[in-house]
Amino acid sequence: MKFKILAIAIVIILIVSGLLVAPYGNNNNQKSQSPSSLSFKNISYPTYVYQSQNFNIYINETSGFTNYSVNAFFGVQNNSDNTVPSDYYKNSSNPDFVIPIVAPNTTENIYVYVEATAFNGNSKESAYTNFSINVSQPVHLNATLTNTASAPAYNITVNFLVNGITVKTSMIGKINAKSNYTASVIVPRAELPPGRDLLTISTNNPNIGVPKGVYFYNGHPPNYDWIYYIAAVTVAFAIFLIVISGRRNTVKVPKWKRAGKKTSKSTKNTK
Repeated sequence: MKFKILAIAIVIILIVSGLLVAPYGNNNNQKSQSPSSLSFKNISYPTYVYQSQNFNIYINETSGFTNYSVNAFFGVQNNSDNTVPSDYYKNSSNPDFVIPIVAPNTTENIYVYVEATAFNGNSKESAYTNFSINVSQPVHLNATLTNTASAPAYNITVNFLVNGITVKTSMIGKINAKSNYTASVIVPRAELPPGRDLLTISTNNPNIGVPKGVYFYNGHPPNYDWIYYIAAVTVAFAIFLIVISGRRNTVKVPKWKRAGKKTSKSTKNTK
């Protein structure tokens, strides 16, 4: 009986050992596999740009392959001015690519189609993606800064905030002591909230004086002429009512009464 129990225990131990070893063998098989299929590890591009702006599209393909290449095609809504960005092609052993672009000088959308290829041994693999970038009018933001210290200030970071949100950052190398410096940036109009906005400035140097916040209007200001039209119509209507009311209050004497008065007067004169 004891031998039977021992034999059963040994069998159970062997079964459990086999179950524990099996997953380990599967992991070894996975490690020996080739790299995963080609894909875009990262793509970075601006959602909004302004007219004629120079900007870049950054593409990073999956590592572990060889002979990388990127082919990018561009299209726009309005190509009458021949401002379509040129197609891009590059081959490299590095999976990182930078595509330089000049935005059209018209407000529209840029449509981008990207094809990436690479080799896994003798096998060629591909990946595709597409997206769009909006081109809008440029908005110039300026701020006059003052160095209140008696020594020059270096490496000043200037933050341009619209409604409390940073929309652009400018770096200034130096501002002389007790002097002013005008910082300027350009942002796409579509990136700013429409309507009345508040521009404020902040820096990384407490000795740099910044201007007070200023309001500006993004887009077409509302037209309030209709208020004056309504006021004019209201005044005219009020005058009309006054005139009509004055006419109604005037009591006209009937002709027979006026004739009777004349007769009585003539009778008195005769007496």
